[in-house]
Amino acid sequence: MTKRIYLSIIFLIFLIFPHASQAFKDPYKKQLIQKKSELTKRQRELEKLKQKEKKIYNEILKVEENIDRISASLKKSNEKLIYLQKRENNLKKEIRSIQKDIKYKSEYLYKILNIMWDTYLHKFYLSNSQDLKYIYLRYIWLEYIYQAYNDRLKDIRKRQKELEDQQKKLELLETKIKLQTKKIEKQKDELLKEKMVLFSKLQNVRALSIKKEKQIEEIIETVEKLKYNLRLLKTKNFKNAKGLLPYPVKGQKIKKIKKGIVIYAPKGSKVKACFSGKIVFQDKLRGFGNVVIIYHGDGYYTLYAFLSKVFVKVGQVVKGSKPIGEVGFSPFVRTYGLYFEIRKGKNALNPEQWLKK
Repeated sequence: MTKRIYLSIIFLIFLIFPHASQAFKDPYKKQLIQKKSELTKRQRELEKLKQKEKKIYNEILKVEENIDRISASLKKSNEKLIYLQKRENNLKKEIRSIQKDIKYKSEYLYKILNIMWDTYLHKFYLSNSQDLKYIYLRYIWLEYIYQAYNDRLKDIRKRQKELEDQQKKLELLETKIKLQTKKIEKQKDELLKEKMVLFSKLQNVRALSIKKEKQIEEIIETVEKLKYNLRLLKTKNFKNAKGLLPYPVKGQKIKKIKKGIVIYAPKGSKVKACFSGKIVFQDKLRGFGNVVIIYHGDGYYTLYAFLSKVFVKVGQVVKGSKPIGEVGFSPFVRTYGLYFEIRKGKNALNPEQWLKK
C-alpha cells in the first residue's frame, strides 16, 4: 500500500512538472563571467601593488645610500674633531708649560734686578778704583744676563701668544665642526625616520599584496568550481552529467535499496543538491520521512529522503552543491543515512552510474 501511494505521488509530480527546466536559467555562466572580471581586476590591482612595492623598495635603497654617505661624512667629522681636540689638548699643555717658564724666568729676572740694584748702590760707597772696576764689570755682566733673559722671556711670551691664537682658531674650528656634526646627525636621523616610514609603507603594501594574492587564489578556485559546474551543465542537459555528479552527502559506504541507494552518513551531515534545478516537492512522504525532489529539466529528477531538516521550499531554484537539508535516521538501514534516487520521468535510474567515481 505504501509503495503504491509513494509511486502515485512521484508519478503525479513528474506529470505536473514535465517542463520545469524552462523555469530556471543557467546559474553559473553569469557568475563565471563576473568572477573572471573580478579576477582580472584583482590581478591588475596586485600588479599595481607590486609596482608600488618595487618603487618603495627602490626609495629605501636610495635612502640607505644617503645614510651610508652621511655616515661616512659623520665619521670623517668625528675623526677630524678628535684630531682637533688632541691638538687643542697639546696646545693647552704647551701653554701651561710656557706659563710656568714665564713665571720662573720673571722671578729670576726680578732677582737679577735686585742684585743689579744692590751692585749699583755699592759704587757710591766704595772708593777703591779696583773695587769700582769689579763692580762695574759685574753690573755689565748682570745687565747682559738680564737682557738675555728678558729677550728670552719676550720670545716665550710671543710663543704663548701664538699658541693662544692657535687655540682660539682650533676652538672656532672645533665649534664649527661640532655644528656640522650636529647637522649631519640631524640629517641622518631624518633619513632613518624616512627609512622607517618607507618600511612601514612597504609592509602595508606587502600585506595588501598578500591579501590580494589570497583573494586571487580564492577567485581562481571559485572559477574552477564554476567551470566544473558548467561542464556538468554543458547545454543545461542533465543527461550530459552522467558519471560527473557529485555525491549529495559525504558518506562512508553505499547500499542499494529499492529504486535508489542509501549513503551512510553521520547525523546532521549536510545534504547538497547534486545538480542545479527547481524544488518541485518538499514534504513528508509516508515511509520516506522528509523528502525533497528537484527537477533538472528534460524529465530528470533527483530525490532526497529521510532528511532531519529541510532548508528549501517548493518553487525555489537551487544551484548545484547548495545545501538543501541534513541527514536523518533511515529505517532502510536502521541507522543514519540519506536515501537518494535519480529518475527520468517515472523510470528509476541507477545512481551509482551517474555519481562521480
